[in-house]
Amino acid sequence: MTNNNKEKTNPSGYDKDLFCKRVEEVMHLRKLDYDALAKKFSEAGYNISPANLRVYITQRNLSLKVLLYLSKSLNVSMDYLVGNEVGNYLTLNEGFDHEFDGSRYAQYPGKYYVYFFPTRTNEPEELIESILNIDKDNGFFSTLEIPVTDGDSKIFNGHLILSKKTYTAFLNLIGKNGEIIQFTFNDPNTNQNKLRFCVSALISVSSGDAKRMPTLSRAIISEKRLTDAGHKFLDANLRLNSKYINIADNELQTILSDFLQQENIKDAAEICTRLKYAFKAKTYYSIEEQYFLNTFRSENGLTNLQTENLIADLRNHSMSAINCKTPRSIDARLYLLLKENGMFEEIKD
Repeated sequence: MTNNNKEKTNPSGYDKDLFCKRVEEVMHLRKLDYDALAKKFSEAGYNISPANLRVYITQRNLSLKVLLYLSKSLNVSMDYLVGNEVGNYLTLNEGFDHEFDGSRYAQYPGKYYVYFFPTRTNEPEELIESILNIDKDNGFFSTLEIPVTDGDSKIFNGHLILSKKTYTAFLNLIGKNGEIIQFTFNDPNTNQNKLRFCVSALISVSSGDAKRMPTLSRAIISEKRLTDAGHKFLDANLRLNSKYINIADNELQTILSDFLQQENIKDAAEICTRLKYAFKAKTYYSIEEQYFLNTFRSENGLTNLQTENLIADLRNHSMSAINCKTPRSIDARLYLLLKENGMFEEIKD
């Protein structure tokens, strides 16, 4: 047996040729050459030259450590690379759009503010403001920086990918210790040629222990930074995802009375009566948001901002705290608020 044959024979029994083929395919999909791959190794904490990395992958049997860094750098499982997952990675990617230079991807590069509630406890906490950067190079490589309590930041890295068969975008990010964050949102959205604002489903998975299962919540991705005045709307719309506002009688009466008096709306008594008859459910009222959006705006002349103010007041007192569904209208409604003064900071050149 020649030395070359010895080098290509893996004592663990995996197919070296299949391994090299899969690495080459994933590098092609990620639009990575060996210079870029070596840089990813370095960012992950393993310094190696592009030339040596090529030799390791194509001619040698990789140690578990190198294989682990390769898996992280390519964002694909080790099992797939060594052939234990038959076609899994390629099957998953058949449904995705890899035309990174196409028009669909053109709206995404840039810096964004991301807002969501932390999931460390079951109690509502303050809204977190994080920074997301999406780079058009290197397979739309993206970085999310999340502030933590000690003044430091958690860094998550990954790639943006668009669905080929549906109008959906996915942003898969992995932290240093294996934590996972995935954002899923509509594509195209209300923003047309440039992503400016969207409501996203957020899945987060912790690592290191079994204290918290995967958590589903909502997030806002915005080109503009939220002002103090804008927090009220996100507090309401990120925490509560049902289209119904379930609210007790005394809460409803208090909020409506204060709001209608403050906004000087006529026929306040008639509105309260109509709500009682239309939405009474046992000991509370189950009110559809669409009622306020249609009735108050069309019949009582409320502006978009006034209507959303009222919905936010009611939602923040709602008994429904489920976090499972995003109403289809929410993107467009909140996007309209970008035009309202004081909601978001102006973008500075």
